[in-house]
Amino acid sequence: MSLWTVMPLSVALGLPAPVVAGCFAMSGVGAAFWIVMFHTSVQTHIPQDVLGRVHAYDAAGSLVMKPIGQAVAGPLAVIAGTVPLLFVSAAAAIVTCALLLAIPAVRDLRRVER
Repeated sequence: MSLWTVMPLSVALGLPAPVVAGCFAMSGVGAAFWIVMFHTSVQTHIPQDVLGRVHAYDAAGSLVMKPIGQAVAGPLAVIAGTVPLLFVSAAAAIVTCALLLAIPAVRDLRRVER
């Protein structure tokens, strides 16, 4: 998940287009890995009888927050500026990763054999 930060940082730093493209690819690889690991963890650690409900809450939260973030990004970019907003976006991603890793239950999560 932390690899996502290279995407907004590459644009904010004004890097050349091929480097930006590479950063976007790196972010995509990181996101794909995170999604696989997240869903594998959920499917192996959540009891089967509530798995559907947990997935529904996860999907609903993701689907609700994405358009809200997209709707707010434009006005915030006008107010704060595009480059500062990209730096804030990258910083928020790093802080979120750090906060998640600060939780012992997340940091110490291990594979469950089924």
